[in-house]
Amino acid sequence: MGNKKTSSRTEKRNAITYIIYELLKGKKLTTKEMAELVGKDQRTCERYVKEIEDSDLPLRRAVSQYYLNTDDGYLPFYLSKEKINLLYISLISFSAFGRDLKLVNDMLNQIEELVSPRDKELLDSIKENLVVIRRYEIITAKSYSSYAIFMLLLEAFSKRRSVKIKYKSRKENNYRVIDIYGFCLAKETYYINAYCHNANKELMFRIDRITECYIEDLYYCIAEDFNLKEYYKYTWEVERSKEPFGFEILFCGMSVNNIKERKWCENQQIIERDSCSIVFTGTTSSEIEFKKWILSFGGEAKVIKPQWLKESIKEELKRAIALYD
Repeated sequence: MGNKKTSSRTEKRNAITYIIYELLKGKKLTTKEMAELVGKDQRTCERYVKEIEDSDLPLRRAVSQYYLNTDDGYLPFYLSKEKINLLYISLISFSAFGRDLKLVNDMLNQIEELVSPRDKELLDSIKENLVVIRRYEIITAKSYSSYAIFMLLLEAFSKRRSVKIKYKSRKENNYRVIDIYGFCLAKETYYINAYCHNANKELMFRIDRITECYIEDLYYCIAEDFNLKEYYKYTWEVERSKEPFGFEILFCGMSVNNIKERKWCENQQIIERDSCSIVFTGTTSSEIEFKKWILSFGGEAKVIKPQWLKESIKEELKRAIALYD
């Protein structure tokens, strides 16, 4: 008799654990669906639900479905081993919210508890053998954190409400009212595309340069002719200063393998010239970013066309030589 009771308790424990496990994934389940998951009848699962509620877990009901409530800060959290490891590496390697490093470190500490003992030593080695170089300064604003501003901007965008921002620039008290059209993550920071009421045109703003943010009681619609993916389709990174233009660049020496190893832009092509040179072709809408990229290869890159770009690079090189005269 004792063994039968023990077996029954074990089955009940395992069933409730499995139900909670599925709810932790963010699922909404009816008692009928629970019954199918654990191989019990629906009435039994209704009793299980009552026990889960009595255990003080934030179980809520929407019509006939049960779910774990997140309104009071509780967040259902389920990740596979591979996803935990990748998230751990990503947080160490990159932070989109530059001035919220304490928040990132707090997250890392929590995620470390989820890392399996077998992987712990392996992943910890990244901390001692990885240097993260930030291309941009970490702006320290006391009014709001990057995370708080990002979430407020996201809320305004989802509700299509205008936002008043204070933007860090050469002007003091540079307040603007903007309508957000979309977000872009590039060059280690977030950007937003938005219609600026002050400038009466679409502009791009770096989120880490926004020091204050307020949602306005104004609603907007995104312009019908604006398409975020099309906007960035031909940008080299984020700059779109020209209409898309085709180019041909001759590369030689060690830069050849560098160019061949990755995709740099839309519709790029690589034409082999000989064993140590290639012609790289493609399309871009960025002038400044593209010029800097070409110049970074020094004497191993030569613009073939367009002619205006070739002349512009020559002028840049003349100015550089003049500095040494």
